[in-house]
Amino acid sequence: MKASVPGREVTGVEVVPQVAEVAAQALDRVLVGDVEDVVDRLPRRHFDCVILADILEHLRDPWLTLKRLGEAMQPGAAFVASVPNISHWSIIRGLIEGEWHYQDEGLLDRTHLRFFTKSTIRDMFEQAGWRVLRVEAVSKQEGGGVPPSWVEELQRAGVRAHRLVQEAYDYQYLILGCYPGDASCPLPRELASIVLPCCNGVGYTRACIESIFAHTDWPFELIVVDNGSRDGTARYLCDLAATYENVRVVTNKDNLGFGVGCNQGMALARGEYAVLLNNDTVVTEGWLPRLIAHAQADSQTGIVGPRSNWVAGLQLVARTSYGSDLAGLADFAHRWQRTNYGRRRYVDRITGLCMLVKREVLQRMGGFDPRFGIGNFEDDDYCLRARMAGYSVSIADDVFIHHFGHQTFIGQRVDYSALMQRNWQRFCRKWGIDPASPAGCSAQEILSRADQELLYVPLDLKQALRSNGEPLPLWPRDDFSFLVFPDWSDPSSRWSVILRSFCRAFAPEDRVCLVLRADPTEVESMKSVVRAVTEEIEQPGFDPNQIADVVICDDGLGWEDLCRMFRAASAYVPSGELEEGLHRYQAALYGLPEPPGVSPDALRQMVPPELLSCA
Repeated sequence: MKASVPGREVTGVEVVPQVAEVAAQALDRVLVGDVEDVVDRLPRRHFDCVILADILEHLRDPWLTLKRLGEAMQPGAAFVASVPNISHWSIIRGLIEGEWHYQDEGLLDRTHLRFFTKSTIRDMFEQAGWRVLRVEAVSKQEGGGVPPSWVEELQRAGVRAHRLVQEAYDYQYLILGCYPGDASCPLPRELASIVLPCCNGVGYTRACIESIFAHTDWPFELIVVDNGSRDGTARYLCDLAATYENVRVVTNKDNLGFGVGCNQGMALARGEYAVLLNNDTVVTEGWLPRLIAHAQADSQTGIVGPRSNWVAGLQLVARTSYGSDLAGLADFAHRWQRTNYGRRRYVDRITGLCMLVKREVLQRMGGFDPRFGIGNFEDDDYCLRARMAGYSVSIADDVFIHHFGHQTFIGQRVDYSALMQRNWQRFCRKWGIDPASPAGCSAQEILSRADQELLYVPLDLKQALRSNGEPLPLWPRDDFSFLVFPDWSDPSSRWSVILRSFCRAFAPEDRVCLVLRADPTEVESMKSVVRAVTEEIEQPGFDPNQIADVVICDDGLGWEDLCRMFRAASAYVPSGELEEGLHRYQAALYGLPEPPGVSPDALRQMVPPELLSCA
């Protein structure tokens, strides 16, 4: 410690005089005696760190000693302490069998005067005025395994036995924190920023957040992005932010999609790690420290994900003992962690239900690509870009979280398979993959040929959604153009109503056009689109040759060209499309107005009189 920082002062307290003599050769000062007796001899408001290594369990009154020790600490000083866990299974089993034998060392060291569990350790520090920031467990399995039948019987008897399983093999705890004094503790370097986007599903959101606060022994801030919820989520989040100082809420008027919501949260994140988490998940004991441990174990690791019950690919745990009964989740997750402790595997991709991303990755790559809209394949794209940047992606096999699965999409009545197909097409178009033959293009081939400019996506929405290019020249620049994004397969889409109103509102001589975006990922062919548009025009008796111009944009526009389409348009007309929220946000960035309705009069009112043949 002294060698690493010149001029650093280290004071020691040692009860054995002979050991104190050896310590005095290295330290600046050594006080000889029991710490309970010499603590008042320490200078006041002097130290910026204290290490309590296997000390507190030997003291007569550790609670009072911690209070007195606080008087020697500078405001904001750090502390590290190690304390044995008396609720280790070997002790519990011995008690059940009537055994409690003191030993020369270990948990029942005959010099131990006080005994603690994980919760009472935290309580002791906080009652003495110290703030606990993190608790880590050192595991050691002794005394056999906890019989599952015992746990079941205890639960049937009304005993909350989940901690018995969770802490059964925690041999010792390492506690880290600070002494606030008259100052606030500085944000630790390894703060984790948990980003939680949600859209309705307030029950799932509440369950997820409650599990975060119950099972996260790591300093964290929680950033919740509400994507236009209409079900009471806003009120719940407002109360949450008023209750917890480490909670911040971002509120969007409309649903901007999973990727964009995550980007908004990551833009606010202050931590060394950003953890992107679905709102329909339930985390378990030790989830975050274990994810971070895997990220720290390899400097090349940029993204880490857990195992789960509802997830694609290698992250899936096909069979879980708890089924749909979350009462057994904690026990299963603890057994899973113990069985797979320290295991991880390197993969091409992980899914976005829970992704830990290092700060340096965010700085290098930015956020999710907004071209994937409401969700799906933005996580595949992010993992691919991370690997292009030289980072590895890994699965933490010893972390398990529960996932209810697709609840946001279900709540919005989204055709999940159709959405997957749409975004798969977008993913292929971006990376030059033949969607009909994906096996013909390996990941290594993409990594070697991909444009490095595709790596970075700005977290700032205005930068990510705006184009600096010229307006897209697909129609006369001096025309007034209405931009519409139909969902061609959705019978509830208003595009046909908009089309007919446009035909009634304008004559062929009017310098007005209706621009219909025909995304090739959504339709079988352009022939089917042209046929559908023609039928909607002819059915009311309109002559296609006697209406104002209707422009159908198809040619597989890339993201940049799509943004240039907004730049070229004069107005945006929502048609109830799946990605309406994102389109509305983009239109606002370009200053595009929306009509007050889709009637012929509402559309005509938007067009300058000089562009109409009959004002």
